[in-house]
Amino acid sequence: MKHISMNSLRNDSFLKKLSFACNEKVITFFLLLLLCVPYCSAQNITIKGKVTDSSKEPVIGAAVQVSGTTNGTITDTDGNYTLSNVSSNGTLVFSYVGMVPQKISVAGKRVINVVMKEDNVVLEETVVIGYQTVKKKDLTGAVSVVKTDDFKNKNNLSIGDALQGTASGVSVRSSGEIGSTPTIQIRGTANLTNNDPLYVIDGMPTSNDVNFNVNDIESIQVLKDASAAAIYGSRAANGVVIITTKQGREGKTKYEFDSQLSANWLPRLDMARATEWKKYYDDAFDNAIALGVEGVTKRLNHWDNDTDWQSEFFKTGVTQNYDFSFSGGGKGGAYRSSFNYLDNSGTTIGRHLNRLTARLNSNGKLGIFNIGESLQVGQTNVKNIGGSMTSVIRMIPTVPVYDTSSFGTTNGYGRGSLTNARTLGSNPIADANNGDNRTQSLFIRGTAFAEAQIFSFLKYKLNLGADISDNETNTWRTGYATALNGSDSNSSATDSGTRNITYLVENTFTFDKKINKHTINAVIGNSYQNTMYKTYSASKQKL
Repeated sequence: MKHISMNSLRNDSFLKKLSFACNEKVITFFLLLLLCVPYCSAQNITIKGKVTDSSKEPVIGAAVQVSGTTNGTITDTDGNYTLSNVSSNGTLVFSYVGMVPQKISVAGKRVINVVMKEDNVVLEETVVIGYQTVKKKDLTGAVSVVKTDDFKNKNNLSIGDALQGTASGVSVRSSGEIGSTPTIQIRGTANLTNNDPLYVIDGMPTSNDVNFNVNDIESIQVLKDASAAAIYGSRAANGVVIITTKQGREGKTKYEFDSQLSANWLPRLDMARATEWKKYYDDAFDNAIALGVEGVTKRLNHWDNDTDWQSEFFKTGVTQNYDFSFSGGGKGGAYRSSFNYLDNSGTTIGRHLNRLTARLNSNGKLGIFNIGESLQVGQTNVKNIGGSMTSVIRMIPTVPVYDTSSFGTTNGYGRGSLTNARTLGSNPIADANNGDNRTQSLFIRGTAFAEAQIFSFLKYKLNLGADISDNETNTWRTGYATALNGSDSNSSATDSGTRNITYLVENTFTFDKKINKHTINAVIGNSYQNTMYKTYSASKQKL
């Protein structure tokens, strides 16, 4: 019988524990090593690049996203992008409306330039260029096509809003002022004076303004280069934006109602409140006294007010947009009519816009003849009184909005004090309430046409157009000064107005014949356009 001592058992147990502890440490080491491997092999990097189309034009607003993540960005007005925190072995997805999405492996590259190609389905679309229509694949000039589906989910108050981020080579900038229209530039700045493109709505050359219902748009064609816009002459030097409105279709009457309600806020700046402002102001006077600045012997007194000028001037802007339309037609013709009401309360006090428009589009065919019209009428009212962001920034927080002690000299509004609150800014609330400024615009814009299919390959078209607008602005001011360094002036009232009348007469012949695999398309004609401009103004002081 073999005897085993207690010492042997203890040693054996100790060795087992030691072996287990060693194994546990080895396993832990390998687990940490495995966790470090992906981190070491897939570092995050920053990628830059440029996105262009097949014509080497920058694609503005193209989406660039890391596949499988929410990390992404969009290209700027030059088509450039910068994307941080990208895995070196990840994949970037490039997408844009009307173009084929592309997936590109990063593979450690820090610069990735992409040329996006148009979708083949898009190339089969019919495009309006000047006085004719062609398939997009047959175009030789640079043209972008924007469909309703490309912007229907956006809050569109103007043509510029619809074009923003939907057409390559087109940049849109807006001042944000209520009643103003965004500035549209095609292929950047062409000159130092006027860079606005020519606008053509249903064959009528016109201007970009707020008197247009974006919900009526069927498609937008942007002619970007000289070859595409040449038929319009020198007025198309900055490009052409051609808008085609919706038409009726054969079938039963179709009713549509669309409504949008949105809220808007201005971004707030991080401005000093009264306590912080007093400290900095006192420090400035203390330093001036210590340096012996002439005329500075003591601190100024402070008022106990703590005015948040941004809260006083800003407000929640509510935009309401209601659109009702009905359309239908038969074999002999079709019709579509729409009514739109837009109301924008603005994001600052003293500003408001509302607009009411109505449109009728119809066409009919009898034998070789085809006639139709596109007509829009409406009214726009804009209230735009003083008060600016500059004043909001420059007014100090210790100045009260209302100062009843100064009623009769500043109409009860605070504007600062030489002994308590020196400021160079004007009271923006006083600016907005010490007067009024309203503009009413009545407008009618439309075209009527008659076509005759003389032969299967030859068509004659007469196009008549009119664009008439009547604008009246009423302004009055109390004359009270709203700034500390200002002085009262006479109260005044002004009534001014403008009337613009434009007529258009066009005659064109279109030759369109297909011979075997070849197609010959030619247009010849003449266009006569006359514009009359009238203005008046009357004012009175010391009301």
